Amino acid sequence: MEKRKSIIKHILSAGLICSLALIGSSTIANAVESAENQLNSILKIYGLESINIEDGQFLRIGEKMKLPTGSEWKLSTEGVVSIEDGQIKAIGTGTVFVTYKKDNKVHAIEIYVPETQERIKKYYSPADEGRDYYKVIVDAGHGGKDSGAPGFGKNESVISLEIAKKVEQKLKEKNIHVKMTREDDTYLKLEERTVKANNYGADAFVSIHLNSATPSARGIETYCHPNKQMYSPLAKEIQTHVISKTGAVNRGIKYDNLAVLRGSNMPSALLETGFISNKEEYNKLIDPSYQDRLATGVADGVEQYLKNTLILHTLPTIDTGVVINTDTLNVRSGYGVGYPKLGELKANEKVEIVAVGDYGWYKIKYKGAYGCVSGKYLRLASQGLADLNGHWSKDAVLDFVSKGYIDGYPDYTFRPENTITRAEFVKVVNKVFNYTDKAQINFTDVNSSQWYYEELCKAIQAGYIKGYEDNTFRPENPISREEASLMISRIKNNLKGDGTLGFADESQVSYWAKDAVDSLIDNGIVGLNDRNLFRPLDNITRAESVMALSRAENK
Repeated sequence: MEKRKSIIKHILSAGLICSLALIGSSTIANAVESAENQLNSILKIYGLESINIEDGQFLRIGEKMKLPTGSEWKLSTEGVVSIEDGQIKAIGTGTVFVTYKKDNKVHAIEIYVPETQERIKKYYSPADEGRDYYKVIVDAGHGGKDSGAPGFGKNESVISLEIAKKVEQKLKEKNIHVKMTREDDTYLKLEERTVKANNYGADAFVSIHLNSATPSARGIETYCHPNKQMYSPLAKEIQTHVISKTGAVNRGIKYDNLAVLRGSNMPSALLETGFISNKEEYNKLIDPSYQDRLATGVADGVEQYLKNTLILHTLPTIDTGVVINTDTLNVRSGYGVGYPKLGELKANEKVEIVAVGDYGWYKIKYKGAYGCVSGKYLRLASQGLADLNGHWSKDAVLDFVSKGYIDGYPDYTFRPENTITRAEFVKVVNKVFNYTDKAQINFTDVNSSQWYYEELCKAIQAGYIKGYEDNTFRPENPISREEASLMISRIKNNLKGDGTLGFADESQVSYWAKDAVDSLIDNGIVGLNDRNLFRPLDNITRAESVMALSRAENK
C-alpha cells in the first residue's frame, strides 16, 4: 500500500525494530473521546483538503508498530497508545489518530485498540448451517469526515463508495447476498465495520480503497492480514480477476496489519483499486465504465473463491414446474421484482422448485445455484394435469398416468381432446396389457431408427395389428374410432356382440370393423354419444382412448 509504504507492514517484535530518534510529540486532545470527535478536531487544525487519511491500523494492548517515516508526530488523545523509542505502543483501549508530516503533507493514521481478546479462526465455516446462499460484506473505505486520500476533485471516500455499490450489484446478480458497511458518505469507526461483518456472519469481507503516493505511482494491489494467510486465496482471486478485467499494472498480493482485516472473523481482503494521486489513474477511477470493470473483477473473484472453498447446503427438489403465460420469465435473486435479475427462462421451460417463498414466489435451481420466480407464470406438477379439472375422463386418465401407461405433456397438461396417433395408441396398448415379446416387422414406412419401431414389433407379436393392404402401417396418422375398436377387439377376442349395431350412423362403419364395434359396444367398452352416434370414422381422442382401454383392462 504505497500511501503507507513506510508504515509498519506487520506487527514487529522489539528485537526487529530499529530505534528512531523522537524529534517531538504532543497530543491534540487530553482525554479519550469518540473517534469522530477526534477526527473533527484534527480537521479543524489542518483542514479537509490538506490532510491524507491513511487506512486504519489494529493493535492489541502491549503490541507495537514502527513509527512512519516523517516528523512532528502527534496523538489525537491520550491513554490509547504511546510514542517512545521510535515505536507506537498500545497501552489502553479505544481509538486514536496519529498525525505526522511527510513531504510537506499532513498524514493521519487511525489506530484501533479493542477491549476483547484476539480470536483468529484457523478455518472458517458459516454459522448458519443449511444455508443455500453466500453472504458477503462490501466495505467502502473511509467516509464522511474521513475522506481518505485527496484526488483531483473527488476524494477517496466518494470514489470507493461508487465502486463498492457496483460491486454490491454485481454480487447480487450472482445470487450472493450482500450487506454494505455504509450506503452513503457516512463516517464509521473502524470497529463498526468489522462488527457489522461479524454480526452478519458473512462468508467474505471485501474492503474497497484507493491508493495514494507519488504522481507516477500506478497499479492495483490487494491486501490480506499477515496472521490470516490461510485466507490469502480470496485476495489472490480478487487480484487476478480485477487485473484481467482492467489490464492495470499488477502490484500483487501484500500483507498488512489493517484494522478491517484483523478485526473481521471471516476471510477478508482489502483492494487498492488504483492511485488517486496519479492524474491518469484518477480519471479512470472516476469513469463509470472503468468502475464497472473493477466491480466485475471483484465480484468474479469473490464468487470464484467462495465456490472453491465453501460448500453450500444443497436444497432438495420439492416440486417441478413449467413456464406458462409468457414468452420469457425473469429469474431474480430474491422473492420480488425489486431484486436483481439473474437471467431468463423461456416459455415451456421446466424448473426444479426447492422452496416456497413469500408473495406467491418460488425458489428454483438455476445455473448451478438458485433463483426466484413468480408463481403466476408456473404450472406445477403437484397441481396435477390442470386441464383435466372437470373433465369426464379425469379419474381414468390419472389412474393411467400413475401406472405409467400414458404421459402428460411437458407443460403438465394432458390435452384430453387431442387426437392420438396409431403409433402412440399402440404404445399405450402395450403398456396396459404388458406386451413385451417382439416379432419382426416389414412395414415399408417403418424403420428401426424410429421410436415406435419396437412398439410395433410387440404389437405384431401380440397379434392385434396387421397394417394396410399396401404393406404400410402409417404410424403417425391419427387412429380412428373404428380402427382402435378393431385393435381392442383382437385383444379381447372372448367378448362377443349380439350381431346388430342399431345406432344412427351404423352405415358408416367399415365392413371389417362391424363385429369389433358390435362386441365393444355391447360389452360397454366404447359407447355412443347423446345423439345415438358412434362416429366410426372420427379420430379417437386421447381421453376416449384411455377410457376404452381402461374398461378393456378390467373385462
